[in-house]
Amino acid sequence: MGTNGTPTRLALTLGDSLASDHWTNRMVSIAVQKVGAVRGGKANPVRYGDDKVLSIMLPTSYMNVQTRTLDILIEELRSNPDLFTDLAAKADSRGIKGWAKGQEVAITAADFKKAYDALVASLTKTVNGVNQSTSEHVYEPLVVDGQNVPCAKVYVGGGNPDDKRTPIVGSIYVSGLQLAQHVLEEAENGPVPSSKSRADVVAKRLVTAWLKLPNRRWRTYRLPANEAWRIKTGADAAVVCDTNKVAVSSADVTEVLDVAA
Repeated sequence: MGTNGTPTRLALTLGDSLASDHWTNRMVSIAVQKVGAVRGGKANPVRYGDDKVLSIMLPTSYMNVQTRTLDILIEELRSNPDLFTDLAAKADSRGIKGWAKGQEVAITAADFKKAYDALVASLTKTVNGVNQSTSEHVYEPLVVDGQNVPCAKVYVGGGNPDDKRTPIVGSIYVSGLQLAQHVLEEAENGPVPSSKSRADVVAKRLVTAWLKLPNRRWRTYRLPANEAWRIKTGADAAVVCDTNKVAVSSADVTEVLDVAA
């Protein structure tokens, strides 16, 4: 068998799953270390949020996810003309604020409208094939025996060579909708510190969460060529869930399957 991904064993595992229809729209468990985020600048860089996690995912069509997300946004506003006012009232009742000029400020209906419009504009471009990833040139689809493996890509180079987290050429990435996540080992420096974001930026996060937009579940994990990895599909993934006591609710399953259908 031939492949452009490394480790070869992983690529062939994904290829076998594809051939037997065990990959796309089937539950997958992946044990990886998250990338996290660096804070503190060049003088004192500290990485936060790089927990080791077990993610339960459903590889599926990215375009379907984005299309469904756009449909939900449009329907929410159509069915509730007071959507932005209602969201602003909800944020106020929960004491959620944004930041402007070093001061906390209320998140207004105008902020929610700005966030909503930005989401719709971006999703529309994606669905219409206009939005292009700025990092697209450093990846190509994972190929096994001449066949592309859905929801999997390979790093081919072009990243920052000075960054120790830049992938090794051949590293494989897998993507899908996350049903659940279980922390196996917490990050050494703790979670990523909260940032002082503008009101419309906070509003965008709230719209995504409160309207339960499907793309909030989309995850991409790197399975490095030179590090340990663990990935299971189908029934084997279910066993991993049971072994690690990972709870996947029926509501989560219903939501994800509705998007993947």
